[in-house]
Amino acid sequence: MDNRRTSWTPIALVAMATAVLASVLGAGTLAAILFGSAVLAASALSALAARVRWSLVAWRIRSELRDPTGPLLGVIVAAAVLTAGLGISSAIGAGLAVMALKIGSVVVLPDRSDPRPKLAAGSAAETWLARAERAVFAMRRIQPARESGLAERFAETRAGAEETLVLIRRLAVHESAVAALLAGIDERRVGEEYARLESEQAAASNTEMREEIGRALAALNDQRAARGRLSSTDQTLIARMRTAALGLEGLVARLSEIAVLAHGGAEATANARVAELADELDALRAGLTEAESLGKAAVHELRPGDELTEVRK
Repeated sequence: MDNRRTSWTPIALVAMATAVLASVLGAGTLAAILFGSAVLAASALSALAARVRWSLVAWRIRSELRDPTGPLLGVIVAAAVLTAGLGISSAIGAGLAVMALKIGSVVVLPDRSDPRPKLAAGSAAETWLARAERAVFAMRRIQPARESGLAERFAETRAGAEETLVLIRRLAVHESAVAALLAGIDERRVGEEYARLESEQAAASNTEMREEIGRALAALNDQRAARGRLSSTDQTLIARMRTAALGLEGLVARLSEIAVLAHGGAEATANARVAELADELDALRAGLTEAESLGKAAVHELRPGDELTEVRK
């Protein structure tokens, strides 16, 4: 509304008066101009601060502090400064500056969501990702009453849901890679090959041949073990995606209920409910982050073209 807009005319007059007063009191012309400019700058910062959603900023800072990358970079830079012989205080200052810069960049720069990965149509990963995307889209459309004080809390919840969706997309990428590796190990072919080699080993005429076939059998056993680990990882990734998608769908229903409560005047109850949603989103993101690490490890351990994924005759 108009009564919330900043009127710059009186501020400009105050800035001019400050500059004139500083000049009369003996300050130089440049200093007087700087004093006047400082008044304008302070007023501009105050007006901008009123438009900032501080709860959302605090949420982003809290989320960033949970990321070990910032502290790790800070420790590396501090160690480098300390190695250069600049002293402990300089090392600590440099490390803290790096952490502050990383946190500040996350708070100031706009979010850039990961693009939607290309997944096999009808796959479990594609199904759960689509449901999560629909839930987040529905959440964007839920708004409290304009006169309600819940607008920032709703924005914070939506931002948490958006970050959760980014993690689900990343998890879908890892699941797709794990599924591709899993498809590269034909369980039936490995079983048939194993049975054939066992027969050859039993019929081998000398020890050297039996040992050579034994090494081939060990390689096939490695394939079986790798396939088992990949299958377990794939099931875990799908389960975490399913849990997150269903969790987001549940949050949509509960956020709608909270909006109705706010419209009905029960704002205290609505505030308490929104706080519960934030805790649930934190739990969902923690589970997705853990699963993402598991998927990365599985893909790193066994890649297409590795000797365990193909029996070469």
